Amino acid sequence: MKRFVFIPFSLKDSEESFNTAEGLSKESMLPIRIGDENDLFSNQVEIISMPHIQVFDCDEDSKVNFVHCIDVTDEFVDMNDCQFFISFKDQKQEIKPIIKEKHAARFRKRYNKSGKYTFTLEKNNNVIYSGDFIIYDS
Repeated sequence: MKRFVFIPFSLKDSEESFNTAEGLSKESMLPIRIGDENDLFSNQVEIISMPHIQVFDCDEDSKVNFVHCIDVTDEFVDMNDCQFFISFKDQKQEIKPIIKEKHAARFRKRYNKSGKYTFTLEKNNNVIYSGDFIIYDS
């Protein structure tokens, strides 16, 4: 769970709200987040808990010369600090995502050799995500 002290946008200019938020932040050791016009969390200063959004979606298999898809989303991982690798028959190659956002990366690639491939997402040489997939002949 992701937790933080929330100040609604409507109370962002209130000194009382900031004092309340600072007190909650010191007690709970949580960061303070100021909402924007679109936030629907609350209309008062309070501690909010949100689920950790984490998705690793890798097609299990794909046909030779068809597009294979991998999507990675993790709100706590900065994709700009990560490296992405595909391994095939003991050969490891760095790959670049077609779309890379701060907390998400999308990969689309055609493979022309059949076999078992391994995908890894690494940060500082530590594997964060990994998965296997099969590319098969017709």
